[in-house]
Amino acid sequence: EPVSRLSLEADARVRRYRSDDVEAASAAAPNARGFQTATSVAPGGGLRGRYRWSNATLVFRGSMLSGDQGRRLGGDVSFDRTIAQRYLLDGRLSLWDFEDKLRASADGSTRSATSFGYVVGAGYKLSREATAMVQFEHDSNRLVGQRYRLLAMLDVRAWL
Repeated sequence: EPVSRLSLEADARVRRYRSDDVEAASAAAPNARGFQTATSVAPGGGLRGRYRWSNATLVFRGSMLSGDQGRRLGGDVSFDRTIAQRYLLDGRLSLWDFEDKLRASADGSTRSATSFGYVVGAGYKLSREATAMVQFEHDSNRLVGQRYRLLAMLDVRAWL
């Protein structure tokens, strides 16, 4: 935390995938490519940053994972704000790109897409321990088209 309002994080990772039965894995996905070996290594990493005000928070999150079986790269930015100590507003923009070499598309090419999404929400603090919130989400990419979600939440904090 370079300053009290700002926190930064970074990570690096390596995932190792292993299949003890390559023939069964290939039979489960007969059009799959990339099963020449039973073990795969996927390096990756991420960056996160958060800036806080007394009544708002801005967050950035980015991540990358790659390897011989595909890649996933992207990030999102979110913002939430409390108004008059009772009302909540939040939003998020996200952009992700992926390529899956294990599953082929109908035309035989690898499955890949770039996905864009956003979330907008509003809420109300019912008490110190309870908050009600409604969020609307819209995601879009060439594989699933348009996807919408409406989510209602009741967050209750209790000591057990």
